[in-house]
Amino acid sequence: MGILYDMYHGKSGYFGEKQITSHEYIKLIGRLSELADEMLKKYPDAEELLNQLQDMQSEAASIAEFEMFAAGFRTGAQLMMEMLRGE
Repeated sequence: MGILYDMYHGKSGYFGEKQITSHEYIKLIGRLSELADEMLKKYPDAEELLNQLQDMQSEAASIAEFEMFAAGFRTGAQLMMEMLRGE
């Protein structure tokens, strides 16, 4: 029936369901994991702090991702409204 119908009825595939497959991203995530392991080897008592840091970074990234999604959605809506206005 269309994207709105599918979205309303919870048929996924439109938002947030895609996996990031960029080589650069995968390489970066691997390096972050290596650094965390190195830190824990040097500072084994800092595991709880490192976990808190990673959790907060993840939460901040999630908030930023939503904000960027919302900004893109608003821009798309503004483009549609301008197209409907005509010249």
